[in-house]
Amino acid sequence: MTIYRWDGSDFIDKQTGEKMDIPERDGPCVPLTIQHDIPDYISPVTGKLVSGRVARREDMARSGCVEYETPKDRFCLTEKWAKRTGLPLKGRDI
Repeated sequence: MTIYRWDGSDFIDKQTGEKMDIPERDGPCVPLTIQHDIPDYISPVTGKLVSGRVARREDMARSGCVEYETPKDRFCLTEKWAKRTGLPLKGRDI
């Protein structure tokens, strides 16, 4: 994979020093969609305010939670929660 750096006016290939080839465009190049951040909420596990996706990932990691997928993909990371919920422990019984 080629890695480029910005020199103030152009993108330059870090290995060769050549300018990046940028094709001509008919109009401005903009993202097709923008994904908005999630609204703030109180974590049901920790009781702390969670503001945004990054905070959500960190809160889930600290509390041993995983993203909900489908019922067949659900599992627990700790024995305590596996016993409480009746779900399999990660790495076992899956």
